Amino acid sequence: NQIDAMWTTAKKGDAGWWEFAWDGNGNLMSKVMRTANRLISRDDMIWDGQNPAHIEQAAQWLAQGRLLGFPTETVYGLGADAGQDLAVQAIYDAKGRPTDHPLIVHMAQASDAAHFADPIPGFALALMKAHWPGPLTLILPRRVDVATQSAAGQDSIGLRCPSHPVALSLLKAARRLGVMGGAG
Repeated sequence: NQIDAMWTTAKKGDAGWWEFAWDGNGNLMSKVMRTANRLISRDDMIWDGQNPAHIEQAAQWLAQGRLLGFPTETVYGLGADAGQDLAVQAIYDAKGRPTDHPLIVHMAQASDAAHFADPIPGFALALMKAHWPGPLTLILPRRVDVATQSAAGQDSIGLRCPSHPVALSLLKAARRLGVMGGAG
């Protein structure tokens, strides 16, 4: 079944705004709040991205295979544990995104790239050293045993180490719980 989805936005004061996705029958499919420094779940949980306890709660949310909105320096995206295919599928479902369009995997540190990619060419290591954390996404050969859904089944994978302080804090906390990257 193909679901026709429509995104609309509505202002909600200085704290941010909501984006709603509706299916072709007018049923609310999902809603996400957009802000600069907050972490938001599909179930209206809103955590302060500056509060370490809230970062830990959000990291646990990812480890449990749930979806979470989080900021990077270039976008505010809906993310999930890149290693949990069912969680990643929920991103595609919530956005109405075609499952053959890969997601970017955000990581806490450059060394985590080896978990997702093999081999990592020398030029890629040099780019990581020069530009990570930051808004650079590298497309590398994907290890066959990881992040299949995040990469949309492709042999390559997009990897990034964002510099946004909330994203980095979240990814570091999630890494401590075994989440090696957040797909979004």
